[in-house]
Amino acid sequence: MEAAKGVGVTREMIEKALALRASLDEVRGDVFDWCSGMGYELRHARIKFGAKSVLLKTLFGTIIGVKRGLPYKEEIASIAHEICHDEFHSSCIAYRELKRVMIEREEGQAEMFASLVVFPSLTEYETADEFIRTCGVSHTLAEMRLKFFEKYGW
Repeated sequence: MEAAKGVGVTREMIEKALALRASLDEVRGDVFDWCSGMGYELRHARIKFGAKSVLLKTLFGTIIGVKRGLPYKEEIASIAHEICHDEFHSSCIAYRELKRVMIEREEGQAEMFASLVVFPSLTEYETADEFIRTCGVSHTLAEMRLKFFEKYGW
């Protein structure tokens, strides 16, 4: 399925995003319990180069590092973004070896995936403007989610 900015997401990605959201709701929004339940170690960290999060695979497990001080919904989106990379792009984690087009496609997929985890439904918002103004995530992420809604109706 092609959603926003030519970003294609698969049915499997959509189903995984919705399952992630359900598991977040099960732990009442506790991000540490959420990550732990999926086998990830969550750490708040200082992250360089303008990134909000990083994925680090070690011999002892997988760590998701999230920039300190992010608003809650941005933190959820950042965690989901990294989980998307781990689940769907893990064969090419070494981004420096990839072509720019591939990196942009996978970053777009990860952002779209994250938007579906944070906002599995948009029914609580009356207008697109209200959503953009009050959703609590970056303008880019909000616009991607709206474009997906416009195209697929959910």
